Amino acid sequence: MSNRDAIAPTPPIPPIQPNGGVVEVTKTRKPTVFTDDAGALLELPSDWSLLPPGDPALTRRVKAAGTCWSLSERRGRKVFSQGLLAPTARIERLKHELEVERANPAYQKKLDAGRERRKVEEAEYARDFADEVRAFLAFSKTFEAEGRALARRVADHATPVGSGTVARTERIPIEERAEAAVIAWLRHQTTTYDDMTIPRVQGLRREVRRMLADRSRKLLASHRVLASHPAAGCSLCTALAAPAPVLVSKKDAATAALTDLVKSRIAQRPAASPGGSSCSTPAAVGAVAMPPQAGPVTKSLGVGAPVPAPAPRGRRWTDS
Repeated sequence: MSNRDAIAPTPPIPPIQPNGGVVEVTKTRKPTVFTDDAGALLELPSDWSLLPPGDPALTRRVKAAGTCWSLSERRGRKVFSQGLLAPTARIERLKHELEVERANPAYQKKLDAGRERRKVEEAEYARDFADEVRAFLAFSKTFEAEGRALARRVADHATPVGSGTVARTERIPIEERAEAAVIAWLRHQTTTYDDMTIPRVQGLRREVRRMLADRSRKLLASHRVLASHPAAGCSLCTALAAPAPVLVSKKDAATAALTDLVKSRIAQRPAASPGGSSCSTPAAVGAVAMPPQAGPVTKSLGVGAPVPAPAPRGRRWTDS
């Protein structure tokens, strides 16, 4: 047998260490073998199973109870959690304990108290953030009202949970968060950044954002002096004079749009005839119908009169 046909030996699989905490693993070609961050192979014990993501409370308890593996999958630059690998007996035991605990009315009271506490904390953070924004703006007495309005709009836009803005990060101090939030708000509200077509050249978008940030800082500096200026010629004053947009989260907006689309599709469907099919015809489907085929509408069987060709079937509507 040649060296080319030789099979490389499989490296030994290290045993599971007791109380080893959480180990980050990824899949391999074998469904029972995984790799950790160091590239070592780990074989899944026969009495282990997968706990899918979706229940944070149960996941935390399983992690705290002993050794487990956190399964993740990388897609491009993003990492998606696939669940938690742990002993099946532990998962079932903790799941049963959590179900019993959740059935207790005191558990719901505890959840409500936690929500109220977080609501108070978020309100306090929004006030603190608005104060930091006003401190960064440092507008003069002439533009004191504009400074309060700008701080309120920036805080209302950046502080809600799930907004995905720089105000929600904890990696930088709150002073830097306030400055970055103001610059971002000015970029979208006082410039044509949202309508710009920027070529996909490496570093070009970052350079454009840096250029617009310099203009925004000059715009803020013009409001830190006592001398007044016409509001009609100031992009910041014009933006503040416009009504504030209604704050709707991206998830809520996407859900509402999808719901309206589904309702419109249902409204376009004709009522089902008694004993007939309820499938939509191409005329009822509208934009999702197959385009009319070119050529004659009838086809001949070679004997007798031509038989009308069947109407083209409508395409099934999907999200893609």
